Amino acid sequence: MAISSHTKWLRFLNILFCIVILVLSGSAFTRICSPPNHIDQILDNWKRLSIYDLTTADSTNSCDFGYEEITMSTKWPGTVKGCYCKGTNTLSKGSCSNSECENVKSTVSFPMNVWRGRKLCIRRAGTSVYWAPAPDSDSCPSKNDIHGNKIEFIKCGTGNTASCQEKTLGCPINRIKILKAGLPKPDDYTHNTYFGDNYILYYGYGNSTSTEAPIIDFSISQGMPCLQDPGNVVANDKTYYTLLNKEPNSCDYEDSRFVIIDQMDEVTFYNDNDLQNITDLPKLTLSSSINYYFSYRTSVLWKDVCHSSSYYSMSTLNDNKEPFMYINALHIVVLVIQSVFSFYLVFVDPFLLYYCYKKSEEEINEYDQPIYTILLVEKFLKIIMVPIILTTCIVVGYYRNWFANLEARCCSDPLTNACFGFVDFILDDLYSLDWANFSVIVSVLIVDMISGLCLFVSRTKENYS
Repeated sequence: MAISSHTKWLRFLNILFCIVILVLSGSAFTRICSPPNHIDQILDNWKRLSIYDLTTADSTNSCDFGYEEITMSTKWPGTVKGCYCKGTNTLSKGSCSNSECENVKSTVSFPMNVWRGRKLCIRRAGTSVYWAPAPDSDSCPSKNDIHGNKIEFIKCGTGNTASCQEKTLGCPINRIKILKAGLPKPDDYTHNTYFGDNYILYYGYGNSTSTEAPIIDFSISQGMPCLQDPGNVVANDKTYYTLLNKEPNSCDYEDSRFVIIDQMDEVTFYNDNDLQNITDLPKLTLSSSINYYFSYRTSVLWKDVCHSSSYYSMSTLNDNKEPFMYINALHIVVLVIQSVFSFYLVFVDPFLLYYCYKKSEEEINEYDQPIYTILLVEKFLKIIMVPIILTTCIVVGYYRNWFANLEARCCSDPLTNACFGFVDFILDDLYSLDWANFSVIVSVLIVDMISGLCLFVSRTKENYS
């Protein structure tokens, strides 16, 4: 008995079905695979303790106990061994094979966090704005710590920049300037410390009427601090040194939340950070036209209207901070399952059907039941895909709607809101692809049922004709 036209048509439909769902699931996986997610940076900023004291240390010394150095700084990536030939003025990686050339020693990676010959040392204390209670209209409620001890808070700042700080510590540092010695002292900057090169660092503390948020982060960067990696980037047009272990990242988006307070040219900056005589490396070109910046970032803005809503609170954002991680895992599952099912439907299933049809030509009716069983297995596999892809659609839809609402709420500054918008943009594409995948599966299932009914009628007529 020959294979029926219904079955041939169904084989073609299965192949087309598998191609479409694999294209859709593959596109979704590619879209979600390792996109930049800046939400962790926002949460890290909120979870860092406020700064209550600043001092400096010599370039070769560590900060005093209880103080920390700047972590968001340009990093020297280190270099591999090289060979420099003066005669031809060439530099290459690896040891020299020519006696007229000289070997260049390797260097190790280190943070370039020395500024004007000194390191800035920061003392953090208190409770971060993430764990502290949200401020009321004119005060802050108390809160118990993890040991059950009651902590009293005071309100520092007004309006959207207000935050709750521990009462025993008072309000933290919220303004800073670096000026050359001899210039008039800036108003309302009550403290200062020497910063090398005849410069002085001035800073002041907030109070209940302050309009500036607490300073949380410092950065030393080539050019403006970068959104994806503050500090560890280089200008897009800079030529990389031949022997570098790793080429520094270029910057796609600048972080406008940083405020620049000082700058210096590349030559001066490298001389200040010349801890391994890197300025003596052959063919290392430094330019006085390239600038490095010393900057700070305050606590990332979270408006009062969002503080007061549990739906838009900092903790809710923390709960939803890894949308890409969960959704990526779901799409891996979908892609693997659909790949396995597609292999079965395109290769295994046609072979089994062909075998059963060939046998049915020899023994009429003996292989009808296996044929129906194979077709039922097909439908069962497609039905299994429905709850899996539906779950994916629901999860993606939840995160998509949440981040879309968060962006529309404008809880923060324009750049932070744009970070939420980027997540929504990615999830919006995924949402469309996943529902398209779901629609294809359901449509094919409906066609399968109609085709199966037609096949049953056709086989019944053949058996009784």
